[in-house]
Amino acid sequence: MKQLFGTYFIGIALSVFLLTVSVFIIAATGNIKYQGIIENTDILMIILLTGGFMIQGAAEEILCRGDCFARA
Repeated sequence: MKQLFGTYFIGIALSVFLLTVSVFIIAATGNIKYQGIIENTDILMIILLTGGFMIQGAAEEILCRGDCFARA
């Protein structure tokens, strides 16, 4: 079980890295441009949505690939 959580966090780190690289490449080619922060951004809503997406993604992985728990 301990190894399972370790690999889960390695997967999170790898996905953050790959997403960062992808955004950097898109920005370097000029396809997107950073225009600053919107003044009326609801930070609490962004945090809540990010947490919700993380929970949803983890639940989807467990549902679709849950057989790894049975073998552990």
